[in-house]
Amino acid sequence: MSDVSFAYGEEPVLCGINVQASALAVTGANGSGKTTLLKLVLGLLRPASGTVSAPARKAAVFQDDRLIEHLTAVANVRVAHPGKITDRDIAAELRAVGLPEEVWLRPVRDLSGGQRRRVALARAVAPGAELVCLDEPFTGVDADSLPALRAHIRDRLRGRDVAIATHSEHDIVHFGATRLHLS
Repeated sequence: MSDVSFAYGEEPVLCGINVQASALAVTGANGSGKTTLLKLVLGLLRPASGTVSAPARKAAVFQDDRLIEHLTAVANVRVAHPGKITDRDIAAELRAVGLPEEVWLRPVRDLSGGQRRRVALARAVAPGAELVCLDEPFTGVDADSLPALRAHIRDRLRGRDVAIATHSEHDIVHFGATRLHLS
């Protein structure tokens, strides 16, 4: 990202951002532009000025899970990776993020918030993406299972580029990320 600026209408959000990192942690207060920066990296927004360079194959976990409500957990992972992921891979990923097998074939609209978040994480970290953007990825995850889930996500993303918007020092340290603080 080189000299990137962005505004919503006349309201500047990001001004002259310069950062290069394979693991980036974006921090700052609510409304400081963390999610906007991730959307720029993902190519969902275009900068007003500057250059954003990112791999072509990307995946994301957004603040809201963006799951397809009537599809099952299995189908939500499969739809993000058409023809590129096996049933065995999906099962392994759902198991690894701690989603109980008895809910895998339920529509995700019937799952709890924490279970839905696990499906969103499994979908994003499944093989394929060279860059994974995580926007407050562990929101809604119970504290007891958080260390194991965080470790699994870190391990699954090893060797890929990662951008994480977070308020958590644990996330920054755990992912070995370079901090970019927005104010």
